[in-house]
Amino acid sequence: MRGMNRNQNPLSPSCPDFDPNAAFSPFARLRAFYFDHLYRPLDWVRARMDAIRASRIQSAALCFGVLAVLPFAYAMCPAALVSVGGQPIGAAADAATAQAVAAAIQSDLDITTGGTGTLGADLDCRTGFVLKSDVLDADDLRQAILDALNGVSDLAAILVSGEPVVYCDSTADAETAIDAVRVAYQEGNEDTSPVFLEPITVRTMAAPSDYAAQRGVAASELTSAVDVRVYETVSYTEAIPYETVTRENVEMPVDETAVVQEGRSGEAAVNAQVVKINGKVRERTIVSRAVLAEPQKRIVEIGTKKPGVGSGTLACPLADYTLTSGFQTETRARHAGVDLGVPTGSTVMAADDGRVIVAEWSDSYGYYVVLDHGNGMQTLYAHNSGLTVQAGDTVQKGDQIAISGSTGNSSGPHVHFEVHKDGVAVDPAAYVAF
Repeated sequence: MRGMNRNQNPLSPSCPDFDPNAAFSPFARLRAFYFDHLYRPLDWVRARMDAIRASRIQSAALCFGVLAVLPFAYAMCPAALVSVGGQPIGAAADAATAQAVAAAIQSDLDITTGGTGTLGADLDCRTGFVLKSDVLDADDLRQAILDALNGVSDLAAILVSGEPVVYCDSTADAETAIDAVRVAYQEGNEDTSPVFLEPITVRTMAAPSDYAAQRGVAASELTSAVDVRVYETVSYTEAIPYETVTRENVEMPVDETAVVQEGRSGEAAVNAQVVKINGKVRERTIVSRAVLAEPQKRIVEIGTKKPGVGSGTLACPLADYTLTSGFQTETRARHAGVDLGVPTGSTVMAADDGRVIVAEWSDSYGYYVVLDHGNGMQTLYAHNSGLTVQAGDTVQKGDQIAISGSTGNSSGPHVHFEVHKDGVAVDPAAYVAF
């Protein structure tokens, strides 16, 4: 059997060792039986086992290879690879997400710059595979795009009625600026609650980075852009104005006034509810009011006395005198006035304001003067040694009108003084306390 192929039938004529004489010997027949019924089946089984063994190694290698690759395949996903100005910045879930984020940034710039600001660089997306963990969400993608731009960042915009008026670096700074405005309008009164009359919101918006203002500047700009109303209860004292009262004084010339009593303001304690707009009081409602001191009236007298018109109150025409004869009309020796003894040369004065209607010589009265006081009253001054006025003059009470003497029908130096009311002689003692 040496040199024979295991697949070659030893009984075949082609077998070089074939021996026809020995083909049917008992030993040959035993070998043939072994080869046909035992060796070949066993050889086939061995071949199958070798094939199975080889296949198991390949399968195991394939399984291990699949198991090794499977985690990486599971961790990968298709994504939109985003670049700005040719520089890769990250991956988005898809191109639509990246474009939406870029559009949102551009929309902010249209508002914050008045339409003059743009992204300033082309945004490009292409499809690729990345680790799922490398896919950026919308917020991270927005920040990556802003980081790739020059001089643009997300700022905290303070909006008044929907319009941005000032920008801060952070939302905290913006809220601090708003609180600073409220505190300023409290004016140290923590019980007040300032109210913004326009809606104020804080929103993160893309804007040029140099728009960011410091807190103090932000508060100042916000103050000038918004109206603030404050309700406040205040307590204070107020002056009660005094009243000026005028009254007539018939003794004073018509052109003169005199303060008889100075006025003094009173004082009241007031509690009030006030409404302030931008720090200025627009409404005030008095809640309570208590008078602490009453005001004192100012009294002013106004002269009503016209020039040449007397007051009706007479004064003695002499500073020093002796009453020597009284008024009498019921006796035979009628005396229409009073006689006032006085040395010659004494000053004779007007008993009241009036106008000189007579200033002349009379045989009975000597040098005499008659004054018309314009109120139905006239006075007469007789027996003077000289006159210092003439008819038509206007005199005031106390003015000198004559010099005493003893002229005319006189028994000695004196002044004969008469008073006439409505043309009738009356007792001068009714008007003058001699």
